[in-house]
Amino acid sequence: MSRSRPILSVTTVSVAAGILALAWTVVGGPFWVFIGCFLLAFLWKVLSPSSLHRAARDGSPGLAQLLIKAGVNPNATNKEGMTPLCVAAKEGRPEMARLLIEAGADVNATNKDGTTPLYIAVFLEHGETAKALMDAGAKLAITDKDSVTPLHSAVAKEDLTIIMALINMGFDVNVKDQNSITPLHAAVTKGDMEMTKALISAGADLNDKDKGGNTPLDVAATEGHGDIVKALIKAGAHANPVDQGGNTPLHEALYKGYPDIAQALIKAGADLNLADKVGNTPLDVAATEGHGEIAQTLIRAGAYPNPVDHQGRTPLHEAAKRGDPDVVKALIEAGANINATEKGGQTPLNLAVAEGHGEVVKVLAAAGADLNIRTSVGATPLHMAASNGHLEVAKILARSGADPNARDSSGMTPLDVARAGKQWSIVHMIENECGEVTQAPPHSTDDQGEPGNRTAVSNLDATDENGMTRLHHAACKGDSVTVQYLISAGANPHAKDK
Repeated sequence: MSRSRPILSVTTVSVAAGILALAWTVVGGPFWVFIGCFLLAFLWKVLSPSSLHRAARDGSPGLAQLLIKAGVNPNATNKEGMTPLCVAAKEGRPEMARLLIEAGADVNATNKDGTTPLYIAVFLEHGETAKALMDAGAKLAITDKDSVTPLHSAVAKEDLTIIMALINMGFDVNVKDQNSITPLHAAVTKGDMEMTKALISAGADLNDKDKGGNTPLDVAATEGHGDIVKALIKAGAHANPVDQGGNTPLHEALYKGYPDIAQALIKAGADLNLADKVGNTPLDVAATEGHGEIAQTLIRAGAYPNPVDHQGRTPLHEAAKRGDPDVVKALIEAGANINATEKGGQTPLNLAVAEGHGEVVKVLAAAGADLNIRTSVGATPLHMAASNGHLEVAKILARSGADPNARDSSGMTPLDVARAGKQWSIVHMIENECGEVTQAPPHSTDDQGEPGNRTAVSNLDATDENGMTRLHHAACKGDSVTVQYLISAGANPHAKDK
């Protein structure tokens, strides 16, 4: 229902009275009529609803009382939909607020944004004014257009005085905004221990979830607030809530790199083997992110050493790829499968070789990793070291017993691969350290005058019935290690299928 409009506006009446006074003077009317007309214009202006708004803004209780006694409506609104009480709340005028309330001002009136005087006072940190409004019975269960309550606002402003006043007045500490965030979520995000403890003591739900499935403990772990993590656990927060991505607080602490928080969660009974939606357990995350000490702590605490993620990788794959020999050792000692293959067919040794992590290769070789295991294109670890130009890794493999005469699917030996990639230091190492090595046909030379196996190189680009080469197939599988190997060995990256 729309508000009815006045027949005459304040401005219209004021201007009309002024014109009438001037006209009367010109025609020679009595002076008292002139004075009366201007007095009428003045009083109409002074007694308008906007005058009470100005009095509230300026903190003029005497003028406000005069206006109210003269009949000005204490609930009149301006163009923003603000009542004089809203203005008093905005300016932080507690005495003016009390005066207006006594005169009948609606303590729960809302402006065009849907906010009440109490919400305005809390948001602008006018504590005394907010208390005056609460004492007068202002509704506590109110929100703005975004479902933010005065308690949310008080937490955002870190105003513990208002928080305690709202709690003591019976405010629902578990109220949620449009994202299902509670005041406790907000306090934890701020990292404010005093606010957090106050809300916990008032009965805040420790395990309530926001729209992303995050509990306050998830938030504390993600933000790195260790003391608050411990306080929440001590108060009874569940250690294993799962968010929409399947992550627990322990996952979050490891992703963000907070070892102390991870330790606290492990001590509190966090599930060490719970996998997220892509199959990563906390041990996977620790190995992937390079948190060696935590990975070893997880292993000692009983974490399963061979979980498999959606790519078919185990923590040993991740630790080997990252180049962390200590974690690799710990995983092997815990029973990790040293020759496990992921979906692309790569073992931990293959990944370590591809990245050039010599120390990890030493650990894996000493622990019994298969040095001649084949990839989907028949390449051994020594083939891969040769293609990538990792001389030290190639030496470790050769000296550990890798077969220098193994041929990949195209018929190339590690020596052929090294020659094709012009890795002359590896060519000379294989020739000098590997005893009898299969030589390329003597009539075949490359463009450097070095012996080479052109037939084998050409076989790299052999196609199937669909015109797809080995490189096509490796790329389709997302097998980056094999893709790199084939390109380094001389495969044509521009070959087209049918």
